[in-house]
Amino acid sequence: MKMLRLTSLLLLAVMSFVILSCGDDDDKDLQDQAVGTYNYKTKAYYLNGTTLQYLNEPDLDDSGTIIFTKTTTGFEMKEGGELVFTASKLASASNGFTFDIESQTVKIDGGGNFTIEGYDGVALDAVKYNGLYDKSKKQMTAYFKTQILFEDQNGNQFTGTLVIEFVGDKV
Repeated sequence: MKMLRLTSLLLLAVMSFVILSCGDDDDKDLQDQAVGTYNYKTKAYYLNGTTLQYLNEPDLDDSGTIIFTKTTTGFEMKEGGELVFTASKLASASNGFTFDIESQTVKIDGGGNFTIEGYDGVALDAVKYNGLYDKSKKQMTAYFKTQILFEDQNGNQFTGTLVIEFVGDKV
């Protein structure tokens, strides 16, 4: 009887290990599926308190092609060899994975350096994230923010928060 219990416990332990190992492989495979080239569009918003106001400024909205590559802690997006953002804290989601955008300094459109950080703009099951890869759509969505100098209708300048919405479709 003790041998039967021991065998059952051992079988249960092995099954648990196999199930957990498969989950890790699935997450890795999913991340591998997201690697590649994306055609993207961005929209620029002004963060007014907790409300995003679309700026509808052709100079701030953008489109192009970007490359997603894995890193040891997550992934990075580059355009023309320049870093757009680095992401980490990947977490498996129902149809892909979510991620955070680290605070980092990047060059925007070959201009000056900007410090960006993630903005919780993507909702999944009523929880907000900086970014989401949707496996079924093969689409990457991310939000990040930075402080910039704005000018109002009267020519007065003020510092405000610019939020960029990034949506990329895998090629």
